[in-house]
Amino acid sequence: MRKRSVSLLFVVVTGSLLSIVMPGAAGASVTAGSAVITKPAQASPLDSGGSTTLYGVWLPADARCSGDTEHKQFHIFTFMFPRGVAPTDVSFKTGVPDGFGTNGRLGFFSDGQYVGALNTAPGSGQVVGLPESYTWTRLTPKYLFTGGETTSAWDGGIACANRDGVVTNYWDTQIVFRASSADPGGFTWFVPKSAQTALVNGSSSPVGIVLVVVAGVLAVIAVLMSRRRRSEGHHVLR
Repeated sequence: MRKRSVSLLFVVVTGSLLSIVMPGAAGASVTAGSAVITKPAQASPLDSGGSTTLYGVWLPADARCSGDTEHKQFHIFTFMFPRGVAPTDVSFKTGVPDGFGTNGRLGFFSDGQYVGALNTAPGSGQVVGLPESYTWTRLTPKYLFTGGETTSAWDGGIACANRDGVVTNYWDTQIVFRASSADPGGFTWFVPKSAQTALVNGSSSPVGIVLVVVAGVLAVIAVLMSRRRRSEGHHVLR
């Protein structure tokens, strides 16, 4: 009976940890992560620039959608929304964010085109095919600043959406724009330090984290089992 209780404890604890560390493994919940604005085609953070500054977008090496395009019709999209508007609140069913070009609904642009409705890697659903550089095309002071404001905060990044346009995974960062009469486009931008993420070599795979956690749980279970055996041995000797 005690052995069964210990086994049950292992299942419950491990399952709970998996649901915390890897939400997607325990249920169909949205997973979110960090994106980093970088120099084009480089893994070097770019903290600020002007309206004509080219930039790149870095994601973790293991960034992937909950399904792939070939078998489950998942696609990759870019987004840029005013801070406070979550990508999960916006539909991507038409191939662009709902309300695209209005109500603060935009995305990233490359070569004058919106970057979105991209295919994932077959099978794995890995995020692939993103451009090496982006521009701030389509942004104007009139669009960025309303009500007499001269500063506005936005969230931008990459999202995965299923066949119904529902976001299942996304990676984002905060970007702050400031009006500037000295800039040819009328604005400058910067990434707050609080939104910056350190770039490290390799991927920070959640699977590795889970293995460490499970190993810890197994160690605890082993200790409990050892104590139980010693206890049973003492009873036998008596």
